[in-house]
Amino acid sequence: SNTAAPQNLSNTLWALAALGHHPGTATINTLVTAMAERSNTAAPLNLSSTLWALASLGHHPGTATISTLVTAMAERSSTAAPQNLSNTLWALASLGHHPGTATISTLVTAMAERSNTAAPQ
Repeated sequence: SNTAAPQNLSNTLWALAALGHHPGTATINTLVTAMAERSNTAAPLNLSSTLWALASLGHHPGTATISTLVTAMAERSSTAAPQNLSNTLWALASLGHHPGTATISTLVTAMAERSNTAAPQ
């Protein structure tokens, strides 16, 4: 298939952020829109990496796109690793995006449930 999988998209965005390279708004928006369209099949790691990358690049792709990604993450929060949850919350704070009290509560509750398994970073 010539269609990029969620992991390919999140890895690309992560790499751009790790390199400190912002390729331009149009390119970032194309990648993140594709990720949002595939968010229903994305793993928590892919979702959190995408959000981390956006925050690290200082790029807010719009409320609808962020909301789609965060909602998918909240839906998978029971299987997300502590690092995925903390990266998601950090990204939301960094981007200045409050997804609503219910979503924040879901993410924080999932983190609290794993508090005894979270390795210090």
